[in-house]
Amino acid sequence: MCRVARLCCLLTSVVCGVVLSVAVPACGEEQSLEAQLRSIVTTNLEGLTEENLEKCLELFHPDGPGRKAADATMRQLFPVVDFKYELRGFKLVGTDEDYAVARIQQRTILVGEPKIPVQYKQSDIDLLTVFKKNKDGVWKFWTSTVLSSAVK
Repeated sequence: MCRVARLCCLLTSVVCGVVLSVAVPACGEEQSLEAQLRSIVTTNLEGLTEENLEKCLELFHPDGPGRKAADATMRQLFPVVDFKYELRGFKLVGTDEDYAVARIQQRTILVGEPKIPVQYKQSDIDLLTVFKKNKDGVWKFWTSTVLSSAVK
């Protein structure tokens, strides 16, 4: 796998797998945990597509093991290649007081002409992503692991 493909997989796994406060629904009803986590993932994919580093990094727990790697990878890729990110599936797997785990399927699509060689135009990735509450009780990305991936 070429260096760019490895960086893209790393970015995908670290960032998703990867804060803006989750919006509270109208009428004072509490938003479900699954809806909160899905919102974090959706906001992250929007930030990645927009190449908005700050928007993405705000979604990470400040002590999360993937935060520094995600920051470095985004800084390397954003200037040289453009991708569109799509959420293809989301399922809350489980939770306890401080952690939640979700299975996320996402598609990454190459947009335009990259400034560096890229060996694929589309990748699909299946992740298990761990979220952790920060000290204020807001859910953030903690870490992710890739279950499977396929490129076209």
